[in-house]
Amino acid sequence: MSNPKDTVRKVLDAVKADKRTSLTAPEGKLVCDAYGIPVPKEGVAKSAAEAAKLAADMGFPVVMKIVSPDILHKTEAGGVIVGVKTAADAEKNYDTILANAKKYKADAKIEGIQVQQMLAGGTEVIVGSITDGSFGKLVAFGLGGVLVEVLKDITFRLAPASKADALSMLDGIQAHDMLKGVRGGDPVSRDALADVIVKVSQLVSDFPEIVELDLNPVFATKKDAIPADVRIVVDFDYQPRPAPR
Repeated sequence: MSNPKDTVRKVLDAVKADKRTSLTAPEGKLVCDAYGIPVPKEGVAKSAAEAAKLAADMGFPVVMKIVSPDILHKTEAGGVIVGVKTAADAEKNYDTILANAKKYKADAKIEGIQVQQMLAGGTEVIVGSITDGSFGKLVAFGLGGVLVEVLKDITFRLAPASKADALSMLDGIQAHDMLKGVRGGDPVSRDALADVIVKVSQLVSDFPEIVELDLNPVFATKKDAIPADVRIVVDFDYQPRPAPR
């Protein structure tokens, strides 16, 4: 087993060398993997046939997304297709996404197309981290998905957070009843969710240059909590302020 910190350091060094301020989705996955944050099954296909095989291996439905450092707004570029249900569709969508990307930005560097297990069901939450001028690293938890903009029902703790801190965050949002299962739904696994919060808080504590991290949405079910999307923003000049006395 390689050391998780070394793995992340290597990814961040590459980002720094490229003078980028954010990680690509595959880089984000490497970082999550290193810290044991669960991520959906996925792979990058370089051909339509490969896309179909990847999809069949992980099980339908899948999501397909363009992988390009030059296309940040994937949806706007027609670079995302969700709910792909058959191998034939996967092949067809591969060609469609490629054509859309070229139309959107003719000279975009295209690394392939990501095929990703489509998560569904459960309760959508958000786990993240921000860097606060006074407090330094904070870890955040709230209801996710599209609700996050509307509700702004989010609770924060200082990072690194303990398991007890994380569990108390689950009760700290106004909508905490949603986690207990409403209208006949299953309650979410508090353990799995708290685990993700703790690991995120550890990651940003170990790497202060990670100034923003977003797992949104995280699909929380009775057995696990898996982020569908990871966004990591870095600032290599970030200097933690000396701790207030």
